[in-house]
Amino acid sequence: MRALLVAGLAACGGTPQSKPTPAPIVNTSGTSGTPDKCEGERCMLARTFVDIRGVEHTPDSFDGHVVVVGFFATWAEGRHNQAPMLDGLANRYPSVRFLAIAVEEKTPNVAAWSQRLGMQIPIVMSTADILTAFDHPMAVPLTFVFDKHGRLAHRLMGLGEQDTLTAKLDKLILAP
Repeated sequence: MRALLVAGLAACGGTPQSKPTPAPIVNTSGTSGTPDKCEGERCMLARTFVDIRGVEHTPDSFDGHVVVVGFFATWAEGRHNQAPMLDGLANRYPSVRFLAIAVEEKTPNVAAWSQRLGMQIPIVMSTADILTAFDHPMAVPLTFVFDKHGRLAHRLMGLGEQDTLTAKLDKLILAP
């Protein structure tokens, strides 16, 4: 599995003087029965994401839905860029919320790339807040899959295969 290192990720939002405390990747419940909903600042999805079209995707828009957040870079073309794969999966899984987050990019470049490929899923530019919330991802592609309660269910690093992701989505969609 090959991962492309994102050198100079600081261009997305600057390098903090000291590394801020990331949102913990502990959005799971060890109890049986109905799991607790992930809420508050500790939840990775507890923020409003504004896509390159200016549309806001609030925490309420994710409520009760499986959510897939994929970090990508437009310079990682072909099979190294999973954003087009996620866009294709959005048609197969209309109840799942997909977000693609561009790292180390400029908005005009991402907008032109998105238009050229006919991307339909929301594309968000990375910010210091997003990078901190997702524990400063240092490689792309990187995919986070959240259950219907906003808890992190899977973290897929590198070139994830579509079959692996679809199997995980199928299970999460059927889960309570």
